[in-house]
Amino acid sequence: MAITPAELVGTVAVALGIPYGTVKNYDRRLMEAGLRTKKGHGRGSALMGPEDAAILLAAIASCDEIGRAADCVRTLYELPFAGRSSDHPRNKFEDLPFLCNAIGRKDKEVNTFGKALVAVIQHLTEKADTRHYFGFEVSIAGGDPYAADLIITTPKKTRRIEFYRAGTIQSTFDAFLRIKRVIIGSALEIIANALAEREGAA
Repeated sequence: MAITPAELVGTVAVALGIPYGTVKNYDRRLMEAGLRTKKGHGRGSALMGPEDAAILLAAIASCDEIGRAADCVRTLYELPFAGRSSDHPRNKFEDLPFLCNAIGRKDKEVNTFGKALVAVIQHLTEKADTRHYFGFEVSIAGGDPYAADLIITTPKKTRRIEFYRAGTIQSTFDAFLRIKRVIIGSALEIIANALAEREGAA
């Protein structure tokens, strides 16, 4: 038995501490835009996986206006790994091999924020990871996401993997409102555990 859309919505609502109805509205917008598995009826009801969970989390983190959820999540998902364009101190940031080693993936499987988030949730559903604690942070300016950091914490350090397009950060400086939204690792673990338990019961 796999997790249903209603169960995914309920799990995300609990994990993030936001109303069920709010999460359901995000989910509906994503379904209407063709960004998540479509719901059928009865035995044909949609079965949710890591991809669906990742896009729902990303949508909630990337915008306040539910009507813009699809556009914002597309922008966020396409953000490429910043690599050498980053101007942040390297003592806090890592390159893709650090992420690849943590979750057992190749660079090309995690070279955009969307791919990386899906890969992390897939990793957490496959087995319990006691060595790494994952979360992410989305930066928003003028209502649009422009950068994201995947956060990886180990017993010895916390590191970030940066995703943004060269030039986009400079263009946000004139925005009147810039905010950051953080989804902490416990939320990813709660959601991944719900997916894993359902998959394991099949």
